[in-house]
Order: sequence, then structure tokens, then C-alpha cells
Amino acid sequence: MQASHDATALPSFQLATLAAEGYPQVMRGESSGESILFTADRIAAWAAYFSNKNPLYAISNEIGARAVQAHFPHPRGTVLEIGGGFGSGAMALLDRF
Repeated sequence: MQASHDATALPSFQLATLAAEGYPQVMRGESSGESILFTADRIAAWAAYFSNKNPLYAISNEIGARAVQAHFPHPRGTVLEIGGGFGSGAMALLDRF
């Protein structure tokens, strides 16, 4: 159903689906959340989620980029992004400058 409204938001729903599918195993103590969500075959789902093409995630990057731009209207220096994503926060910032 979400695809018919806004397919760009699907990565968030896909991760929620993966979590929901693994939830019973985690609750029964058969698996950990990490083993359900952070396997090699799930990397593409995470890359799509952490993308600035996903509006449900990109809004956080946009807010952060605007805050940085407000404090540093004439940028100089180096950007160091620290986190578990795929660089989309730094890309949102660089797109503003």
C-alpha cells in the first residue's frame, strides 16, 4: 500500500518489516536483534534506508545540514561524519554548500 502513496519511503517500511519478521525469534531467545537485522544480505536494505532519497530519514540530515549552515555560513575546513550510516549526513551538508 505504501508504494502507491510514496515509494521513496519504502526503505523505512522494509526495515520495519524485517524487524517484525524477526521479532518472534528474538522474543523466544532464539536469535538476537543484531543477527536478524545486520546480516550481509541486509546491507542493501540499510543502504536504501540511510539514503537521502528516503524522505523519512533524509529529513534528519536536512535539519542537521541547515543547523550547520546557520552557524557556519561561509564554510572552511573538513567534514568528518561519525556514525553508522552511509555518509548521507555529510552529503546533505555538502549539498548545501
